[in-house]
Amino acid sequence: MKDIRFQYSIRTILLIFVVAALAAGFVTYFPRLWMEAVAVALVMSGCILIFSHEHPLGFFLRYINPLIAVVVLAICVVAATCGDGSYEGLFQGFIPTYFLAKGIFCSVALFLLGKLLELMISKEP
Repeated sequence: MKDIRFQYSIRTILLIFVVAALAAGFVTYFPRLWMEAVAVALVMSGCILIFSHEHPLGFFLRYINPLIAVVVLAICVVAATCGDGSYEGLFQGFIPTYFLAKGIFCSVALFLLGKLLELMISKEP
């Protein structure tokens, strides 16, 4: 059985708590901007976690890059199926077909280039 260890330091956890406290304080004073405060806090926390990792680019390529590729594909499929708010189908015109093809191409290219870069980084001497 593999030993599971906590890989982040106390400093990293404290930085994330400080970011969360700042976001909570911002929401207290500006309640209308709660979504923006939460989004900025999540991005900052993600950056803290990525850059505190031993190999930040490897962490990004292994976990974040495939997630971004799936998000790009989902956005393009949603834009292709219901662009103006009503479902028309995927192949009912040029624009939905274009968005579907663009989503497939961009997400596959992003995923494969990330994996290629990950392999190139791992084979460095």
